[in-house]
Amino acid sequence: MSHSSQTEDPRASVTDSPGLRIAMLLIALLLRLVSVAESPDNIVSFKSPHRSMIVVEVRVNGKGPYPFLFDTGATSSVVDPKLSASLHLPAARGVEVASWEATTDAPRALVEGLSFGPISSGPLTVLVQPLSEFKTIDPDLRGVLGQDVLLCSNFLIDNHRHRIQFDDDGTLLTELTGDRIAITPVRTRAGDLEPRLISVPVQTNRDAKPLHLLLDSAADMVVLQPSLASQATVPRGTKWIADQNGRLSSATTFHTRLSVGSEVFSAEVWTGDAGLKQIVIDGLLPTGSFSQLYIANRGSFVILEPRRIGRKASNSPETAAHSGQQH
Repeated sequence: MSHSSQTEDPRASVTDSPGLRIAMLLIALLLRLVSVAESPDNIVSFKSPHRSMIVVEVRVNGKGPYPFLFDTGATSSVVDPKLSASLHLPAARGVEVASWEATTDAPRALVEGLSFGPISSGPLTVLVQPLSEFKTIDPDLRGVLGQDVLLCSNFLIDNHRHRIQFDDDGTLLTELTGDRIAITPVRTRAGDLEPRLISVPVQTNRDAKPLHLLLDSAADMVVLQPSLASQATVPRGTKWIADQNGRLSSATTFHTRLSVGSEVFSAEVWTGDAGLKQIVIDGLLPTGSFSQLYIANRGSFVILEPRRIGRKASNSPETAAHSGQQH
């Protein structure tokens, strides 16, 4: 039997292979699934090195990113001195800064912009501070992202999933339900408004009159002004409290139940020997007291433990509450 010689195109045989076609379809499907799983531009993940502390990645003048503390209780953003020096930030006129324990003079610097997720601040004057207290928890911290950058944005802080979802077009808000707690104006001792701070009315089981507390994402405990400590008639203890520069002072603590709108939770309340003297406020309320909260800076309200419309809270992992958690 004679054998005829045939020349086959190897490229054609490979292309026509059924196994390869299936493999290519699987790869295409996998790539599609990967692209779907990627976080949208308006969702930013964060880490919590201590309790409810929120640390995010921020670019300064387009460089970085650098780990910054996400702080809704800070009126101004901050960079540490070493970062300011390494980026050669131009110096600006200094200013007095009020912390929980004291008022100090702080230098400032000019930045072209701070960018974080979908937010870009534009030119900004920032404080230059060492952040000693926070660096004992996270030594890699390089700054603080404050309300001067966050004020024009609405966002959902999801402590359960460790992420922040920005909602500047209002789409997310249409999917949420819950009490809209009006942000109450904060005034300085001189009588001027401080529009960058977020204050909410909080009821206690000790007084019918509500307390006005700053909603503070950098706080890990409820803190009251010293003038309110003498009103406590429950058993108390003594601990130590530190300001952002690492200075320690004694603090009185006691346990109580707090309510904001329909949300009720237990908390260990701290009161130090000194307090904020520059603004008229009763204390600090950590955002970490809640599994989720929606902050509408532009709408001047917050929603604590919001629920997705059409979902039962008990069946949704996104609405796992922190009610009853002690700090």
